[in-house]
Amino acid sequence: MKNKIQKKIPKNYYRTYPQITYSSIEYQNKSHNENMEDIIFIDPEFNGGHHKGLFTLYDGHGGNKSAKISSEKFPKIFLKNLNEIKPKNIEKSLINSYKIIDSQLKNENCFKEGNTATIIYIEYNNLFCSNVGDSSCVIISKFKAEKISYDHLCNDINEKKRILKIGNFLESNRLEGILNLSRSLGDFNLKKSGLISLPYIRKYCLSNNDKFCIIASDGVWDVISLDLIFELSKKIKFCNELCDLIINEAINRGSKDNISCIVIEFNWKY
Repeated sequence: MKNKIQKKIPKNYYRTYPQITYSSIEYQNKSHNENMEDIIFIDPEFNGGHHKGLFTLYDGHGGNKSAKISSEKFPKIFLKNLNEIKPKNIEKSLINSYKIIDSQLKNENCFKEGNTATIIYIEYNNLFCSNVGDSSCVIISKFKAEKISYDHLCNDINEKKRILKIGNFLESNRLEGILNLSRSLGDFNLKKSGLISLPYIRKYCLSNNDKFCIIASDGVWDVISLDLIFELSKKIKFCNELCDLIINEAINRGSKDNISCIVIEFNWKY
């Protein structure tokens, strides 16, 4: 395991906004994978700090070039959009940023490789989740685990309808029999087959019932259900403990993919 982070944001917080602690792990799972294609980027004081943070996870396929470029460029492009779009519109800023990143990946010749992107931007008690692909985001409250991202897979009924409607076909629930994702960044050889980079976006209003936000690659979600992750969250108190538990549980349950996870902890007891 590498790049394990646990850090408290050194700011003064009002009672109405959560104090955030986070932890992350990138695990190659070498017995099954020659390469590490998951990349995490975190800026806990994004856009000037003061109750703001950016948490991102990119899962590459066909190589890690596309994921590396996305992780390096997205924060700068998103920040530029946030500051330039007037009146302020976070959802539009996210959509524009995905579009710009995708075009830049074309210039970098990412024709046969691409990546998922799950971007969490927290501003005060508002959490904005955006994603393409199947690296999912889940909110753990006192009562349940709720997925707030959307898995863009070719076997999803809505994505399948979209692809077939524009005259394309699927082979074994894969675009051209190659990729099981219906949305990603890069993969320009499959754009003509219905692959798009338009993200799903959800605005989630945090409350003092919310305990954790989990962002993880499909190496976690392939073997861990929402019910199980909720049960795991009951066993621990802190984000680093939960992050360790999730990675180890995925390994023990036989995940054959790279396994990466970010756990954001919300502390309302200031």
